[in-house]
Amino acid sequence: MEARNIRVITYQQLIRDAEASYQQYLEKSKAKGRIKKLLDEIETYDDSPS
Repeated sequence: MEARNIRVITYQQLIRDAEASYQQYLEKSKAKGRIKKLLDEIETYDDSPS
């Protein structure tokens, strides 16, 4: 039998890793949303005299 590079994790660890990854995704998504909103506001800004 040959050796294989196998990693075994528990179901609980799998859930913790998934939750941590999803939290990172949400934080990045939120930051992108704020940047997009700012860019949209800059794009539609009108500084000409009324």
